[in-house]
Amino acid sequence: MDNLNQIGNENQELNRKPSLQEVDDLAYELCNLFSNPKYFRWYCSIIYKLGIDRVLVLKAQVADAKLPGRLFTKYVKEDLQRIETQKKLGELYAKAKKRPKD
Repeated sequence: MDNLNQIGNENQELNRKPSLQEVDDLAYELCNLFSNPKYFRWYCSIIYKLGIDRVLVLKAQVADAKLPGRLFTKYVKEDLQRIETQKKLGELYAKAKKRPKD
């Protein structure tokens, strides 16, 4: 029974929206890391869209890159495109299931 509780707690943590302070802290960290303070609002928006964990994974992936800020942006845009594509496919699938058969 303990395993089920642990899995439930992990799922709740995955679905949890980050607090404003968490988002601000990570966005400031990204601004400093990539020397790009003009993009603070954009960083905040991607943290909300992708989640803190995913942004941290992307940040770690670009750590050794020649131009980490550009590579981070490329990865973020790819993730956002993937999410949008999955959303559209889900909508198309839902419409196809609702459509009456001839």
